[in-house]
Amino acid sequence: MVSVAIEKQELEAKVTYAATHDELTGLYNRNYLNHAGEALLSISKRKQQPLALLFLDLNKFKRVNDNLGHKQGDILLKQVAEEIQSSIRPSDIAVRFGGDEFIILILIENLEESELIAKRIQKTMKNKINKAILELGFGVSIGIASNAENYQLTLSKLINMADKAMYDSKKHQSQFSQYSESL
Repeated sequence: MVSVAIEKQELEAKVTYAATHDELTGLYNRNYLNHAGEALLSISKRKQQPLALLFLDLNKFKRVNDNLGHKQGDILLKQVAEEIQSSIRPSDIAVRFGGDEFIILILIENLEESELIAKRIQKTMKNKINKAILELGFGVSIGIASNAENYQLTLSKLINMADKAMYDSKKHQSQFSQYSESL
């Protein structure tokens, strides 16, 4: 009976992990983002402490897959996930949003904190990614949104704002871009 109970507990832990984590990168998945994001927004509002959402998109990722193969693309996604994790605090949440897009949620004291994290990620990617991949034009565009000016913003709205900022960053080939909007 004890071994059956232990086996059941291990199986439940595996199922819970699979439901909340991306299989390839080990980062949290969208399902977890929805729950954790709402919880962090609630904490942010209650404490009047801003929440920043960083939306990351890998530039020229298709070129990596096309030129070096999908296996190398998977290796790159894992490496990007590791570098993101090493660039944030344990209390921050890193999510593989889909494909080659990632989201980071952080409670901040000021907007400069999110900019520092974006710069750290950019620098890490330039220094740690294989030169053959960088030569294909690979890079990371980052959009930043925050509820610092409006604690009523929803998770969906913050994602949309950060997504717009990320596309602005990509369009202007800048390191990162911020987007702010009031409801």
